[in-house]
Amino acid sequence: MQIKVLCFAQLKEALGEQLEFTLEAPHTAETLRAGLITGWPQHQAMIQSSRIAVNCEYVAEGQSIQPNDEVALIPPVSGG
Repeated sequence: MQIKVLCFAQLKEALGEQLEFTLEAPHTAETLRAGLITGWPQHQAMIQSSRIAVNCEYVAEGQSIQPNDEVALIPPVSGG
């Protein structure tokens, strides 16, 4: 299944604003994270520490992802 993943903060700088990504079955947040790490192993630590949001809500690793879902990868941020 082909999906688009929006990236934010330092992930946006490293990977670009939007990734076109083929998500293998089962289509879950967990397989998305694993696929992103496989595709961009040099950014593994950043990808692992990031939250996945589907349709503007943070999701658990087992959350299903559908073809038209808006998917985002959001790294931890801090402010001052």
